[in-house]
Amino acid sequence: MNAFSRTTTDLANALMGRPRQDVRVCSSEFNGGTTRYVVSVNRELYEVAEYTLRALQKGFTPEELELEPYREPEPDEWDDYASADDFPALYRATVNR
Repeated sequence: MNAFSRTTTDLANALMGRPRQDVRVCSSEFNGGTTRYVVSVNRELYEVAEYTLRALQKGFTPEELELEPYREPEPDEWDDYASADDFPALYRATVNR
């Protein structure tokens, strides 16, 4: 988003009566062709996809987009990640292909 599009967005939001909101990207994660973002909107965290991030930057509120506040996963929910014990087996499976 450049200065021109930011100004255009601010003018459109002012005409529609939307208050300006502070949208900041806190982190991004690329996984399997998609990018997920954790963003702060007026100091509340949300996990969103790229198109939702663009909508937030254009002035849509999290309520309008029906977003739920972000909660950090608990350690027992980290099933997607391999443990250190799995690395030798993963390495052998990769090398022996």
